Amino acid sequence: MSWLEFTVGSGKMYTVKDLKKFLGTLAKSEEFTFGKNFSLKPGETKFDPKSAALLQFIQTIERDEKQLLSGPGTTLTPITSASLFPLTEES
Repeated sequence: MSWLEFTVGSGKMYTVKDLKKFLGTLAKSEEFTFGKNFSLKPGETKFDPKSAALLQFIQTIERDEKQLLSGPGTTLTPITSASLFPLTEES
């Protein structure tokens, strides 16, 4: 079985446990709380260029999933596949 895990933070990293909820909260420009000591706040949160590109990529997959898939899982289209591989290269 394979999976991806996403983390956010500056210094201490926090695991995104519910990716759909996280993406939905970002889409609505609402605050997303990870614990007592860390929240992402609209207008205050900044992502580095690679992280912003990865976030845009997973938002694209979520949109594709809503439009194209009726069951669980995610299918990479040729466009999303071509976008993913440069994001996974080591810097």
